[in-house]
Amino acid sequence: MVLSEENAIFLGRLAPTVARQIVASKALAEGDISASVAAAAKDFELNSDIHDQLVLLRIRDEFDAEFDFSFLPSGAKYLGERLIAWSEKLEAAPVRTKQ
Repeated sequence: MVLSEENAIFLGRLAPTVARQIVASKALAEGDISASVAAAAKDFELNSDIHDQLVLLRIRDEFDAEFDFSFLPSGAKYLGERLIAWSEKLEAAPVRTKQ
């Protein structure tokens, strides 16, 4: 099988995601709790499309894989509000110690 450059690049970017899914699938699930392995986001970029109608978000993970998303302005505001709400919830949570 011969892959185009575009397919090879896509598969290379997909590898960390697939690896995290494999690791998470091997973890034992208990009740309603299941494993999830997420790569830490190390950087992000915000921009707009050429018509200034969409908010463009690029997130780069610890493996330098890039994930691009586009939002209508209302969706971007909603995402921002939800991120702030979750951040505040986590900041207010009691600190858990490892046992």
